[in-house]
Amino acid sequence: MRRSKEDAEATRESLLGAAEQMFAEQGIHNTRLSDVAKAVGVTRGAIYWHFKNKDELISAIIDRLSTPLETAMQALLKEAASGTMTLDALAETLVFSYQRLLEVPAAEKITRFTMRYSLCNESPVVSAQLTRNRDQNIARLTQIIGYAQQHELVRKDRSARQLALYIRAHIMGIYHQHLSSSELYPNGLEDIRLSINLLFEGLKADA
Repeated sequence: MRRSKEDAEATRESLLGAAEQMFAEQGIHNTRLSDVAKAVGVTRGAIYWHFKNKDELISAIIDRLSTPLETAMQALLKEAASGTMTLDALAETLVFSYQRLLEVPAAEKITRFTMRYSLCNESPVVSAQLTRNRDQNIARLTQIIGYAQQHELVRKDRSARQLALYIRAHIMGIYHQHLSSSELYPNGLEDIRLSINLLFEGLKADA
């Protein structure tokens, strides 16, 4: 039984990897579940056993692509609670999310897709997931900023939630601007790092 579960998980990971690559190469809408199954060498029945439809596959890829950043933010939350976090560490964690966007081809496709779906309701499944992710991210960032205020790292003239929303708006703005007009960031990650650092200069307790 254990071997069967390991095989099933390995197949699922292979399907996700193939789907990410195909989404990056030929686009999400041009990729069918049967194409992904063929790329991995499994039957259509096998992929439908793991994913009922393309929406479920997309949701799984969103989770997979966001896991490294989620892990980093959770670690940062623990540091913030203990008073060992620095604003530079928070800024670099946010830069890390852009680094994945630049280095993982499928990440750009999925990011474009999720930003579009966050503004519409074409897929109730994906939209619900994006809403959950957004609310969780804002709640966690609010906690981090709250701890940063307690430890005199961040200004206190605004609530932690207001500052968290301000940070998120800036981050989402960079995502949108980079994806729509990448020429505005000719130096790539360094230009993005500069933009984030400028944001945090205005958040410091002595700003």
